[in-house]
Parts: sequence; C-alpha cells; structure tokens
Amino acid sequence: MTIHVLQIITTLCRGGAERQLVNLVSNTNPQVVRHTVCYLRPPDDFATELEAAGHDVVCLNLPLKWPWLFAPPKLRSLIRSRRPDLVQTWLFEADIGARLSMLFGLRVPIINTLHSTNY
Repeated sequence: MTIHVLQIITTLCRGGAERQLVNLVSNTNPQVVRHTVCYLRPPDDFATELEAAGHDVVCLNLPLKWPWLFAPPKLRSLIRSRRPDLVQTWLFEADIGARLSMLFGLRVPIINTLHSTNY
C-alpha cells in the first residue's frame, strides 16, 4: 500500500525549507510514499523540477498578504478531492492555513516541519 502525503508550503521559491521539501519528495521511494505538493502562492521556482520528476504540484494562488486566512476553503477542497493519508506543512503560513482548514470536520493527521524557533 502506498501512503499519500499532501505537502503544504507557503511558496516554492529558492529557500531553505523549500529545498528541504524538494529533497524529501525527490528522494522518497514512490512505491512507498506518493506526494502531492501544494503551495499557497507564487513564486514557484521549484515547481518545474517537481513536476518533471512526476510529482503532482498545485498552486492555490492566494494573495501575498495573509494567505493563511484565505487558505482553509481551498485546502479543504484539495484534501477532500486528493484524500491524503497525512498532511505535512512547511513554514508558518502553510501551518496555520492547514490547521484552520481542519476545524471544519476533516480528520487527517498533520505533521508540522519547524524551521525557526520564532514560531
């Protein structure tokens, strides 16, 4: 059985958390874990690399200011349609948006990747 993980991150710009996500997704055995990568808003520097490797990549195209506030309805829809076994979030805005989306009856485990103790 393949585990489906929905990876949610604020952007796919060329930063440390973004590179770490790409490394994790790219170096996971696809027969064991399948990834869908969702980012809240552009930039999308790593999207082409992920798509070329065969991963599903989704941009929610949320506003630059407070994307976490607009994320819950779109994330709920994405989670219902893709039916992941697990959600992993990266960075503050993605974490908050995903957690808010779970307030409305979704029951999917969330793992938060902490990159800064400022959170």
